[in-house]
Amino acid sequence: MLKVKISSCKDSERAIQAKEFYRIYKKLKKQNVELVESYDNADVILVTDLHHKNIYSDVLGNPQHVFHYRKIICFYEMGGSPDSVPGIYTDASIDIPGTRGAPYYFWLKTHDLPPFENIEKDVRPYLFSFMGRNCNKLRAKILNLSLFNISLVDHYLEDTTYSYPDFGSVKSMAVNKKNQRDKYYNVLKQSKFVLAPKGAGLSSIRQYEAMAYGCVPVVISDKLKQPFAVNWNKCAVQVKENEIERIPQILGDLEGDFLSMSEAAREAYFDLFDPLNYWKYIEDAIIDIYKNDLDKRSPIINLKFQIFKRTIRRTIYRRKQDMKRAIANIRF
Repeated sequence: MLKVKISSCKDSERAIQAKEFYRIYKKLKKQNVELVESYDNADVILVTDLHHKNIYSDVLGNPQHVFHYRKIICFYEMGGSPDSVPGIYTDASIDIPGTRGAPYYFWLKTHDLPPFENIEKDVRPYLFSFMGRNCNKLRAKILNLSLFNISLVDHYLEDTTYSYPDFGSVKSMAVNKKNQRDKYYNVLKQSKFVLAPKGAGLSSIRQYEAMAYGCVPVVISDKLKQPFAVNWNKCAVQVKENEIERIPQILGDLEGDFLSMSEAAREAYFDLFDPLNYWKYIEDAIIDIYKNDLDKRSPIINLKFQIFKRTIRRTIYRRKQDMKRAIANIRF
């Protein structure tokens, strides 16, 4: 059985992801991997709780990661990823070997969605909707879809870039943000399809929020590597980035399949985000990377790890020598 050491880049109080993985693991009746405490005995080191601005610093900041860098698989659930290190990422790219896609489990766990059960077609007036920041050319094109003569199609598009103005107090901003979120959830309830274009990274949290509300997500990100635990052909629509103008036509043709795809999306959401199923997916991803891709890291990152390893060893050697000299100079 594969031996895995879960290592957090945060102190014990803030090691949220590491603690959750250990908690779920203890509930399983059957494990596909064995969690161990020793870095030396582990076949794989799963590095969790990475910081979105200092990914490489987090990985390299632990000497154990440096000494055992060939065993490292990163887990990162935010936009961007250390693509030169094998790992499980929400922003995994099809162009980068050694990576697997991941859903936004921890984000959704800490941002409870308001419950919504009704997925009847006749209570959803919008064929499709999108509420989001205008942060790239792709989203700008989507927000300008009304310019392409789609007046006959019921839809809802809103640029939320300036929806959180600074009113001078944290409290007023919090209230405004809550109102905007409530509006967003209400639009989801009225939408059959929800556009989920790439944002700051390749993935979008909207994909999973849409599934939770029985909407069919429309993924618009050519390079995104989806989590392999879901049959996305049954519960989502993939639109190429150069086909934005065809969205009304594409979704209009699929409107008759909405109910079946909606039910499949809800089922996939609850199945994927069940804690035990989620950890099983993580286990399968770890095993798959270990068997096929653990050695697929860039020469540059290998060089970085080697340099850090030599630096640490040199520092340890010098400190030992300083200690020996200090002891030798002590007069009893």
